[in-house]
Amino acid sequence: MDILLVFTITILSASFIAVILKKAGISPIAGYIATGLIVGPLLNLIDPSNDIVVFFSEIGIALICFQIGFTMKLGFLRRMGSLLMIISTSMLVIIGLAMATFGIIIALPSISIFVLILISCGSSTSIVFKILERKGILQSEQSKLTLGALTVEDILQLIGLSLLPSFAVFSALKIEEGMYKISFVVFVVLIVFVIGIKLLPRVINFVSRCEEDEVLTLCLLGVTIGFGWLSYYIGVSFAIGAFMAGIICSTLEIPECVSKRISAISELFIVIFFISIGLNMPRLDDLILILSSLAIALAIIATKFVAFSGASILGGFRIKEALRYGIFMMVISEFGLIISREAYRLQIIGEELFIASPLAVIISAFLASKLSEDEEKPIGFMLRFIPSKMLSTLEGASTSLRRLISNSMKQGSPFNTIVFCIFKKTVSVVVIGTIGSMIMQAILVLNTPFTFIFELIALATVIMLSALVILSLRADIGQFSYSLASGGEAKSASRLNSALKGFMESLVILALAAILMVNAFYFIRALIPYELEVTGQNFLIFALILLIVIAFSIPILGKIMGILREIERIIDSL
Repeated sequence: MDILLVFTITILSASFIAVILKKAGISPIAGYIATGLIVGPLLNLIDPSNDIVVFFSEIGIALICFQIGFTMKLGFLRRMGSLLMIISTSMLVIIGLAMATFGIIIALPSISIFVLILISCGSSTSIVFKILERKGILQSEQSKLTLGALTVEDILQLIGLSLLPSFAVFSALKIEEGMYKISFVVFVVLIVFVIGIKLLPRVINFVSRCEEDEVLTLCLLGVTIGFGWLSYYIGVSFAIGAFMAGIICSTLEIPECVSKRISAISELFIVIFFISIGLNMPRLDDLILILSSLAIALAIIATKFVAFSGASILGGFRIKEALRYGIFMMVISEFGLIISREAYRLQIIGEELFIASPLAVIISAFLASKLSEDEEKPIGFMLRFIPSKMLSTLEGASTSLRRLISNSMKQGSPFNTIVFCIFKKTVSVVVIGTIGSMIMQAILVLNTPFTFIFELIALATVIMLSALVILSLRADIGQFSYSLASGGEAKSASRLNSALKGFMESLVILALAAILMVNAFYFIRALIPYELEVTGQNFLIFALILLIVIAFSIPILGKIMGILREIERIIDSL
């Protein structure tokens, strides 16, 4: 069949299906992906490797990333930096713990768990913005913090996307090549950004002088694709260059009419990108595959809701506010589709996770839009399941900490710098553990007499590097505590320092333990006889790991709750 005719049928079908689903309250994205599934795997009308499809979908990725970068407000991040870092760090730790535990139970390798964490990190900026605008709370302080958190999430996902090829190399035990790739990515990003920040404003300002909006629109589109091509040509992701172009353009004075035109042009290519997701999917005729993907999608949505709600409480939101914004932020970002597509292309995730990503985007958009119509009902229902003692502890600790943080920021203390250091080092511990975990899993495949020795060396290296970061983290927490307690008694400041160190160390230990348990899981699987592997391995592994997780987590979480109560008492005394 002629490619133009197929293209016409595909676009019209996507429009028709999207309208039907929209009337049913389901995101149009579901219609686009369903169209790709129909014309691709089901009817075989379009080859997903077709040059036109690949070209259009790559342009769609570039424009998605450009718009993400273009909507960022870096000045706002600087003003609200400390609170955003607290919320973002807490959310990242919670998502990492939850997804590592879930990945252990369903037997995912570390690299797939890393992709799962990346997908779970991001919320859809456009949908969350529309929900906040519809509720009339766009200008509230909590909404501004939420929009700032969306920006941090986008940055984290872009960093993760750029590191995916390097982590894939690590999982193949090519350590030297993996380190080279990471260094190369950092170098290329810096070079492209420096060139862009020097050259791009001059080009845009020169074109703007002609006062023709069409010419400026065309120039911005060319810049987006050009930066994407430049980063791809140098050897990193096409999306990274487009994202950096968006960030640089966000600092310039771009007329609103030009921004709207770019958005309108982007829609066509973005729709084709969503269709290409459906084209690359396997045939959905395996019930087990569908149910597995659905379970992963629901786990992603639930984790995102719990993580952002919990992080908001630690950032000073009241319980009801935290749950409310957790509902708004449960919408999984469309950027997760780019991550899953890239990971699937690199063969580091299976079909279940690749299918779970669009399912999570579609289901979360539907749930968020429905629950946000009257969020008081689901919030009231959820509060029934939280013990009153835990509720009062969390409420009191978060309120006291938020009040003290606000005072410290007003007094001009070096608060933002300290919090940013804590954020960087917490992320460093997670990255060290993740890379070490991938290397240890790859060593298992070697099956040599020295495998066990190599495993011990890798484990000792991970523990040693993590310990060094934690020791330096303790010094930052000490500065953080005395900054919070400035003007208070030295004794209270010392007690606060001890309590916060205990709190952060408990979270870091919990994160490291989750990463190491991923590797313990593979040892357990290897020890189970083949007969059990055939008959009941999955059930046995699920039950065993779940018991280990519960037995380990309950005392640690109990300790964390006790520390939170201690922090509340100390802050009240200050």
